[in-house]
Amino acid sequence: MAYATNGLIEDIHYNAMTQVGGGAIPGIANGINEVFNTTGVTTFGYGQTTSGSPLPAVLDGNLVSAPEWANLVNIVTQVGAHQGTATGLPAPPIGGDIIAWMTTMVANVNSVATNRLNAVASGPTNATTQTRNTQWRAQVTNEHTINFGSLNASRYFFNAGGLIRITMSRSGGSASTKNTSWTNLCNNCGTVVLSADEFDKTIAGQTYTGTTKLGGGGTAPTVATGIGFYQLGGGFAQIFNQSASNATYAANDIRITATDDGAGVLKIRVEFKDDTADVDGTVTKWANGTLTSTVTAVQPSTANLANTWGGAPALASSQISGS
Repeated sequence: MAYATNGLIEDIHYNAMTQVGGGAIPGIANGINEVFNTTGVTTFGYGQTTSGSPLPAVLDGNLVSAPEWANLVNIVTQVGAHQGTATGLPAPPIGGDIIAWMTTMVANVNSVATNRLNAVASGPTNATTQTRNTQWRAQVTNEHTINFGSLNASRYFFNAGGLIRITMSRSGGSASTKNTSWTNLCNNCGTVVLSADEFDKTIAGQTYTGTTKLGGGGTAPTVATGIGFYQLGGGFAQIFNQSASNATYAANDIRITATDDGAGVLKIRVEFKDDTADVDGTVTKWANGTLTSTVTAVQPSTANLANTWGGAPALASSQISGS
């Protein structure tokens, strides 16, 4: 029987809206379990187990009960509140109520699946910093490790709106054109942000693609908008590069690469590359002062979701090369 407004809710309709993979009837591509609970399926799944999740399928031939429908209403409303997706659903029924089909439920389940990587707010942050205080030339490479503890923890972190922010700075040292150029380049890079995947998502009012540059200025950077957490593999991939705006030092640049080991460990490398040949034709002028790169993990908000990503990931930094 085809479903209709105020009609009885049959198992095939309810199961399409709740189970992984959805169903042609009633036109659901991804059931709410896939959004709210699922493990191990890339951008789907917050890992939640509250409100009776994952919702069990209704047996073939059975009608849907008030508690079963109430669980669905509660979860869709909860997910919508996390994402900022307006659902407008009525209060869930209680045991003994007569329940009926709502055509708006189909649109709501589809909407929260489409908006699954959005988040209306962000949660707490923790950071790791690597600093060099001795003079340098040619290249300095800092490596930052973000350890989520498991693949699913990293998935839940990014799926629920988690972000990785990267900033650079240089200060102090002697007064020189080279030092000023490096200070300006660090400032011009602004904040580089790694999000879940390459598609647009809105988190705490800001739109992100895979990798996004916020603020800064200077020469036009190369930003890997098509590379987010889910596009990373075993090798280091470039996600950002920007060159100095000072003509004398235009060959100098900051390059950021990232890799994911597939088991919940993400690594970010920040390379400060001094490729400018100075007056005598060799790289002889030293930069000095305090050179810093900082990686900040921005956790998802727990206002509407339980913390399934294990809280703050473990962070560590080291300088793996410098000359």
